Amino acid sequence: MSDHFFAREYPKARKQYRCDLCAKVILKGEKHCRMPMVLDGTRQASRLHSGCEALCDRYQSEADPMDDENDFESVHEWAVDQDLWPPEEVPGE
Repeated sequence: MSDHFFAREYPKARKQYRCDLCAKVILKGEKHCRMPMVLDGTRQASRLHSGCEALCDRYQSEADPMDDENDFESVHEWAVDQDLWPPEEVPGE
């Protein structure tokens, strides 16, 4: 079964969520990035603060293209190695 990724959305949170990169709270009413997808036939979505989304985008453009790991753990490790952690614009809890 193939995986499908859809266009990013930028809603205001209807309830409290956790950012999939930094694990801090996305507050109710906070505008954030929602990335809908279908993985192994199951609908799901990742949610990120704007600063965490920017860090993921930077990882995509600057990380080793031969590195086929493209998950949040890889982004976090890369960001720490590049002295970019924690991301900017992430609200505290």
